[in-house]
Amino acid sequence: MPDVLCAVIWLLASGALSIIFVCVSVQAVKRTAPAQFWPWRKIKGEDLNNVQAYNQELCTMWMSCAFCFLVNGIVGLFSRQLAMAFYTFFLFPGFWLLSRRYRQILHRYLKRGAAEVENSDISSR
Repeated sequence: MPDVLCAVIWLLASGALSIIFVCVSVQAVKRTAPAQFWPWRKIKGEDLNNVQAYNQELCTMWMSCAFCFLVNGIVGLFSRQLAMAFYTFFLFPGFWLLSRRYRQILHRYLKRGAAEVENSDISSR
């Protein structure tokens, strides 16, 4: 495959990932109920101090992911090896950083009693 075609496909794939993250981000900020991060853990509105601020922080977190993948697509136009290195970082350590950032956001807005009763595994980390 010609290099130009590979670069364009890389940009389109990275752009598609960015669009997905932007959609998740917009959905999070428009919600009146708390946005969810893990599908198996439901956060209730009454368990949070400020639902709107919580959702705004999640929106910012998802937008930063969208930005990273968009930058990766642009880097891929110039260097496939560097783009693959970025992509590997975004997927593996990046997921750990993302879940860690979510725990920080959750601890900031979760009421104390709710953290001990409903989410004891989060508060122990």
